[in-house]
Amino acid sequence: MSIQGIKPVYTVLGGGISGLSSAWNLAKRLGSSEGDKKPAIYLVEATNRLGGWIRSEKKELGCGSTILTEKGPRTLRVSNTMESRSVFELIEELNLYDEVIFCPKSAPASKNRFIYYNNKICSLPASPSHLFTRFSAPVRPIFSSIVKDLFTPRNTNTKVTDESISEFLGRRLDTRLDDRLISAVLAGIYAGNSSELSAKIILNNLWRSEQISGKILTGLNKAKQEMEAKISKNKYVKDCIEEDKEEWNARVKRNPEFWGKIEKSSIISFRNGIQTLTDSIKSNLQTHKNVEFITDDPCTKISRPKDNTIDITLKSGRTLESGITINTIPVNVSGKLFEDEKLPSIFNTKYSSVVVVNIAYKGINPIPYRGFGFLVPRDAWESTDVIGVVFDSQCLPEQDRGSDISRFTVMMGGPMFDQKFKTPADLSEDLLAEKALTAMKNILNIHEQPLDMSVSVARNCIPLYNVGYHDELVELNSWLETWDEKLLFSGAAYGSPSVNSCVLRSKLLVNKIATRALYQHGDSALGNKMTGIDDVVDFY
Repeated sequence: MSIQGIKPVYTVLGGGISGLSSAWNLAKRLGSSEGDKKPAIYLVEATNRLGGWIRSEKKELGCGSTILTEKGPRTLRVSNTMESRSVFELIEELNLYDEVIFCPKSAPASKNRFIYYNNKICSLPASPSHLFTRFSAPVRPIFSSIVKDLFTPRNTNTKVTDESISEFLGRRLDTRLDDRLISAVLAGIYAGNSSELSAKIILNNLWRSEQISGKILTGLNKAKQEMEAKISKNKYVKDCIEEDKEEWNARVKRNPEFWGKIEKSSIISFRNGIQTLTDSIKSNLQTHKNVEFITDDPCTKISRPKDNTIDITLKSGRTLESGITINTIPVNVSGKLFEDEKLPSIFNTKYSSVVVVNIAYKGINPIPYRGFGFLVPRDAWESTDVIGVVFDSQCLPEQDRGSDISRFTVMMGGPMFDQKFKTPADLSEDLLAEKALTAMKNILNIHEQPLDMSVSVARNCIPLYNVGYHDELVELNSWLETWDEKLLFSGAAYGSPSVNSCVLRSKLLVNKIATRALYQHGDSALGNKMTGIDDVVDFY
């Protein structure tokens, strides 16, 4: 859907993946011509670099090998969802076919994932049949959890609107399942603690199932039917879903060989790392005459609408008069941009921090395990310094370009960051490198000195969806409605922190902007006032 001819000035705050994809979707719909003398889109980034937490680095070694390291996200999940297909659209539109590398569903990295429990690497089931062949200690509570859920009477706490994942699972399932398995998975995804994370947001389908039927397992189908009924009543959302399916079918017809490989993969990336995606979006935007990049000049103030525009004040003193502003700046920083406002509590959201240590050893596959990597559950957080290790070379061997090396990424901190790293001295590069090497020796039995190591600390990188987060989103949505669709929010704090989700949220928001521009404000097909998070609030 195009919005050519409908040209207020758009300002996108934040140059991470959410901001870049928002600006790209706007530019795609606005179009560009040689006659454009003034920018229609401003992209404002506080630092001198675009891409946010996505950062891929290459280093030449003396031995002739090139090592690729990912300091942030390292893979893109492939699934039959709108989230994945929103990234597929970028791959096609930016002509990145030749850059994509695949991890087939048949590969060990797709089928084998591990948990480090009780000083052992334990294999996890990749399919229901594996429950009987990979019956490790972290997996065993699955069976007792099924029995407990089926035979425990309804014990839903009707006095609360949310509870922690640990509390929720503890009511219905075997608590050991959380301690040994779920806590590890959530620490790997959200770098958070399941005893604090919101069940309503993160396990929404299971949460609704239990709310409906009093049991998780017997309520799954009812929860699915309820969501389908809700979608069927929302014409705008229903149309978006149908349009997405049509786009995907057309995409497959245009390049069946490539998309056939995608469908047979579990994860993908790019030869030169995930940053290929953000760099390509940036390069594409630079071809648009009506897009202006403003970098190394952070936004310091967002003013209430006046004369149908919002004033965006930058540190340099420059002021942008913006018709519509999309704010993708992290929510914990955004609160500082508003003066004389009673701000919603979500602006105090806590973020998790993660230490990332990239290690490369000489030789291919120096460990006896074949798979994606391992995660560490809550039961072992005190006894080891790591929360997980990714076997990078096994996941995406093409990134090694035939070199005789094996790459690993060691992750530390997350839910234990404050406890493990209390002083600046605890975060010295030498100490962090030593901790990572010790874990590799003790857990994976690698005693060789590495070819290369690099240490980075990602402070406040992932928003924590803690208990009550949905209520905070509702409060934020009500506050944004008072901005009369001039200020919209998008980003990792609203739905999911994954790259796929951030790209989709930006696409859907721009779609809604285009729809609002072409049809009468308040059309019943479009739902309530547009805020950027209105559908997240409605469907959770």
